[in-house]
Amino acid sequence: KMYLEIVRTLHPDKSRKSGSGMERFHEVQAAWRCLSDPTRRLMYDLRTFGDSSAAGKHAAGTAEMGEMLLSRQKDQAALDLRNMEVELQRIVQKEQKRRGVL
Repeated sequence: KMYLEIVRTLHPDKSRKSGSGMERFHEVQAAWRCLSDPTRRLMYDLRTFGDSSAAGKHAAGTAEMGEMLLSRQKDQAALDLRNMEVELQRIVQKEQKRRGVL
């Protein structure tokens, strides 16, 4: 909701500000695209919160961290999918009982 409110106030058709208003509008849109896409968000997190300032840290270590985070994300997605399937099955069975199909 907050994104929509901000975009409405900054939209070029709504506010006739030139330059900084348009630039801010594009910054907000870019941030939303990054946050709403899991892959882009992961890449952002790796760049922003990765321990790249530590001594002896190389690109290989960052790649390993990226692989580890991606693996965790995949595992969580698989778990979420299984949970949704179980929940859906429970809802279908409940509905079938209600209709007298079972």
